[in-house]
Amino acid sequence: METGLVERITAFFDWRFEVNEPEELQKFTYWLAAECLDPDWRLNIYLKILNVNQTKNMHLSVELETLNKLLTSHTAQVVDCFAKITDSIDQNGNLYIQVEKAKPILKAGLNSEDSHVQKNAERARENLLRVGRFDFLDIA
Repeated sequence: METGLVERITAFFDWRFEVNEPEELQKFTYWLAAECLDPDWRLNIYLKILNVNQTKNMHLSVELETLNKLLTSHTAQVVDCFAKITDSIDQNGNLYIQVEKAKPILKAGLNSEDSHVQKNAERARENLLRVGRFDFLDIA
């Protein structure tokens, strides 16, 4: 992608992020699936949004699908994003996390040699178990 365009997109996001309108920031989560943008940038922006704006999506299908696509090449960032998603599960009883899309992320995190990644995966699994999602008890 053209460098000038990337800089303009980044500047635009930074400008909107400063405004900090939760509903607007929620719409930026769709940028996670924009394959024309750098994966590191997309994951960092997604995590930034998750840090200030608890997810309100009832279904995280698109986000989880994209996270799975990026899992092999960006394991630490993907597990970090997933753990952050699950951090708000107590406050958002309507949050639906698909088992078949979440288990690969948890498995990669739990099997990681990086202790920070393992801790994020353990935190995510504990968050899910705490709200009765026992389908995440056995990650094989």
